[in-house]
Amino acid sequence: MTKELLKDLPNSLEECHEIIKILAEKNNILTLKNNELTHRLELITRKKYGKKTEQLDGEQLRIIFEDLQNEYPEVDLTHFKDETIEKIKQSGGGGRRITQDNEKVETRVLTHTLSQDDLICPKCQKPRVECGKEITTELDYIPGKFVRVKHERLKYSCKDCKSEIILAPKPTVLAIEKGAPSFSLLANIITNKYADHLPLYRQEQIFERLGVSIPRSSMCRWLQVIADKLEPVYDSIKQNILESSVVQADETPLKYLQKKAGKAKYGYIWTYIGDKGHNYVAYSFHTDRSGVNPDKFLEPYRGYLQTDGYTGYNKVNSKDGMKSLACMAHARRKFTEALNNNKVHANYALLEIGKLYAIERRIKDLDDEEKLKIRKIEAIPILNSFKEWLIKLKLKYSTNEPFDKAVNYALNYFDKLTVYTEQGYLSIDNNKAERNIRPIAIGRKNFPVFG
Repeated sequence: MTKELLKDLPNSLEECHEIIKILAEKNNILTLKNNELTHRLELITRKKYGKKTEQLDGEQLRIIFEDLQNEYPEVDLTHFKDETIEKIKQSGGGGRRITQDNEKVETRVLTHTLSQDDLICPKCQKPRVECGKEITTELDYIPGKFVRVKHERLKYSCKDCKSEIILAPKPTVLAIEKGAPSFSLLANIITNKYADHLPLYRQEQIFERLGVSIPRSSMCRWLQVIADKLEPVYDSIKQNILESSVVQADETPLKYLQKKAGKAKYGYIWTYIGDKGHNYVAYSFHTDRSGVNPDKFLEPYRGYLQTDGYTGYNKVNSKDGMKSLACMAHARRKFTEALNNNKVHANYALLEIGKLYAIERRIKDLDDEEKLKIRKIEAIPILNSFKEWLIKLKLKYSTNEPFDKAVNYALNYFDKLTVYTEQGYLSIDNNKAERNIRPIAIGRKNFPVFG
């Protein structure tokens, strides 16, 4: 060590302790930051390459239950352990079979017979008679094809006086006035794009192979015309949803192109779902994620609104007559993501949430009154115990680790997470809305941009 460096070293024990404290604090901050980045990388890797389900197999569950029993010896997990593992065993199975017994599938019977020569018995030279049949079934496919339909409207006139020429009436109303597509072709384009997530440029290529050239710009223009014609249907669906006792909502980003050429931007599609008596789904696209958008859609609505933790719904929920529900699946997901950070405690949280879902599976076919009664007797005690456990852990841990974030999330939304126990028709989670937003996410992988 050089003399210059020795001059900067502390001379007293107090100075040395102070430097050690500063270095330890910096090291602690770096460690926390490193842990957070590692956790985020694991989540991204799991989303990209890992399994999507949050369920565990039987062997994993056995190990988890052993750890939990060691950590919480006072809790009897036997019944829930056996029930959970048995459920996973029963859910396993082979692949799905091809189903052909469907009234939508046409059945054609081809009868194969012997020739006259083969019908003669070689022993007695008498003709054989039919004595049964053997049936083999194959599933055939006839590719789609275009049919050009020409409407010829005949003209009529009086041969004698030649005073007036009459034209035969139009056979049907055209799908698009002075346009080429039929209702059937338009329905096919719409289904391909929005149900099967097939972009217009791919449909253009498919049509080319079938011998017809339809530019995607034409298809895009047709979709705009049809969207305007379907607006009354959309308004009716929206009105039906707003008459519900509970509405579920969710949103997801989607790239879109503006009318003027330029770089694609991110917009958002909201989904709104009515209750069991108003089982409709409506989508609403906006160029931003502002809370003004759900507020405008739900302006006349009063009742329960179930969403995730996004603050954009706060404006709607703050109105008189509104009551907010949170989503238990989101709370569960936080603890699933924290498994690598605090395995035992995260698994215990998942176990408690699992008990609540076990109750919901058991009562799903009961009427609302019976559901409410069972939730009050069985679910509320579990929720109260779970909240006490979360509060104890919050006092014990106060870092910025993934598990602590999961605890904070659950506590911050706990009152809203328990609202589902107030009515039998309410749901424990917002999964129905998430399922209906999933087609947008699938389409997002196929469409370069929306529009």
